[in-house]
Amino acid sequence: MKSQHLLWLLICSLNFEKSFGLRVNVKNVGLTSVPSVIDPTVSTFLASGNLISIIHKSDFNDIYPNLNFIELSDNAIVIIESGCFRGTVLRQIELQRNQLTAFPDLSEVKDTIEIIKLQNNKITQISKEEIAPLSKVTIIKLSDNPLVQLPEFTRFLAFLTDLYIRDIDLKCDSSTIWLKRIPDTLNLRLDNEPCSYPAEWRSIAWVNITEDALLQQTIGEIFLVEYLCTPQTS
Repeated sequence: MKSQHLLWLLICSLNFEKSFGLRVNVKNVGLTSVPSVIDPTVSTFLASGNLISIIHKSDFNDIYPNLNFIELSDNAIVIIESGCFRGTVLRQIELQRNQLTAFPDLSEVKDTIEIIKLQNNKITQISKEEIAPLSKVTIIKLSDNPLVQLPEFTRFLAFLTDLYIRDIDLKCDSSTIWLKRIPDTLNLRLDNEPCSYPAEWRSIAWVNITEDALLQQTIGEIFLVEYLCTPQTS
């Protein structure tokens, strides 16, 4: 255990750069967890290309007051415990190409987080409660996740400038009308034919789908549900 401790101390001491603060680089070294031996003055932590599966609160909370950038892409992260990153000033987090099934809890850094990268995960849903507190976010990348519906990002994130939602099979109805009303200040990265539902829209370009069509799709669903739930008389 002592030799392992010394090894991580050596790795961390050899892989930092003083530029905009202390930079710790432990990329592609076979880590299975976040190392505990990190200089407390670190501002940038780079650990992509490892085998980390869980991010615990104890990995970052109340230890690194200058930490503003975390790169954990290309790991095997399944879980990020709720309440992580307390006591940091995290501005950017990169978690692309992991195994996350849920949007991470970033409430502890809601006043500082600006850039969130989550492409190529297994996230199935995102609630408005998860994003609403993140008032300073400017960039969110969610491409290539098995999402079907999205919360109205522009309603809650006033400073959002870039939203990446490519390779997502959207259910297109009234809940996606907001994507037709995005401000000119927002750079939306969306597939040309993003709708997986209704089936007949799969080959229709997004620019050719009107707000009225989206609304009518929902109205049609409501009538169908009412019909199926109403006892039929012979």
